[in-house]
Amino acid sequence: MGYLPADIVQVLAREPEEQAENYEHIKKLLLKRFKLSPEVFRQKFAHHQRKAEGTWRDFLLEAQHYLEEWLKRMEVDDFEALKNLMIADQMKKRVSEEVQEHFTDEWTMIKSSSLLADMLDNYEMVRKPKKKPFEKWYRTEKPHPPMINKQSNKTGKLTPEKNIAKKKIHVADYHICSNDAELSNVSNVMNPGI
Repeated sequence: MGYLPADIVQVLAREPEEQAENYEHIKKLLLKRFKLSPEVFRQKFAHHQRKAEGTWRDFLLEAQHYLEEWLKRMEVDDFEALKNLMIADQMKKRVSEEVQEHFTDEWTMIKSSSLLADMLDNYEMVRKPKKKPFEKWYRTEKPHPPMINKQSNKTGKLTPEKNIAKKKIHVADYHICSNDAELSNVSNVMNPGI
């Protein structure tokens, strides 16, 4: 036992002596204790990267193993179930963390996209805030803040500007002109004093 990792030694130490000598019992116990969940295999498959010293064949075998374990633990055994799982997985990626936390107990085991869609629709229906009345959708005009002098006074604070003359703002219209004659006509219309 001196060569075993500490967490395995702790598991074995809790077992009665006659059970600790039974290989099949210990094997089942350790597999149950250190069994990876379907979500762990899904993450390992989705984020698996080739090691610098590894070959592409190694990468293929590792990725294949993670995918097969994920599918086996999710009990996906035909093409329809695989499609359903893939669509459900894509839906899960587009859901907010708040919703994921709400379904935390069953989230990783949901493999039916239609079941997931129903769950998400029900969640949103219950938690959707009440819509505001239609007339409040319009933008209201806010008063402009008072204009201030850009130069600071002796205290370093900006002071309100007095007797500011209102400036006229000219809005220019742009036209597409095919020749110079049209261009001069447009400029005469826009600037009659020229």
